[in-house]
Amino acid sequence: MPYNVRRSTGKRKGKFFKQRDKNNIDPFLQRVANSGALVFPSQFGERRLIEMEQLPFDMWCKNCDNAIGIRTLEHESFNGIVSKWHIRCETCSTIIVVDTSKKSNDKNFDTNLKLATGILDTGIGETKVNTLLSVVNSPTIHHSTLKRLERVVGPPIENVAQASCVYAIEKEKMMSIASYKSQE
Repeated sequence: MPYNVRRSTGKRKGKFFKQRDKNNIDPFLQRVANSGALVFPSQFGERRLIEMEQLPFDMWCKNCDNAIGIRTLEHESFNGIVSKWHIRCETCSTIIVVDTSKKSNDKNFDTNLKLATGILDTGIGETKVNTLLSVVNSPTIHHSTLKRLERVVGPPIENVAQASCVYAIEKEKMMSIASYKSQE
């Protein structure tokens, strides 16, 4: 179970449980789930960000050339906010791994890089992003993953900002020189 569970009572109502509280949460959740008093959504019941351009091409079995469906989903793993679905082909029983986003390079998914760019652009942090993702019932992103992605997208953003500043200084310099010459 993902640990983006919020406290429902007490002084910290509405706050996330800490990772260190994992041992305390699990037995409680098991007791509540076994009592039938509360039904938790399944592991696959959360919302996902899916690239619709990429997904139809990946939902084919390479062995038997048949379409695969999400109803035979065996396992799901996460890389940031991108899901990797392990789907069993109904015809040949092969496990096909389907990514819900395309990769922009060998290591990073496009959706994760866009999220990191958006975080840097808006100035919000990891806590605010995870709160937003949790409210819309989407998987959250780990702070170390987010920091790694910020290190990837940060330098190009800084280079563009620096080039823009140099351009603005040169333009102001030219305008000042032109204004000075017109006053003479």
